[in-house]
Amino acid sequence: MVDPMLVRIAKAIASSEGSGDWQAYLSAARASLEVLREPSPAMLEAATHGLPDYGDLPEDWRAMIDHVLGKQAEINDNLPTKPLNRVAS
Repeated sequence: MVDPMLVRIAKAIASSEGSGDWQAYLSAARASLEVLREPSPAMLEAATHGLPDYGDLPEDWRAMIDHVLGKQAEINDNLPTKPLNRVAS
């Protein structure tokens, strides 16, 4: 089963290419999400502006992307969360 978000991305890519065959763009949609799986420092800063660190946001983001990609999220509640370096303002 293909996640509805992956279908939405494939349809958007197909539409941008002038095609109605969204299924032909599933691999491009998947590749796009693989790139987005790793949030950039600017993305993290935009979501946590003014907070001292990113908290669990990077791991939560990856888990959401992994879900859409159909990957099993790695869960380990025993590991401490290490804040990433903040982008200088």
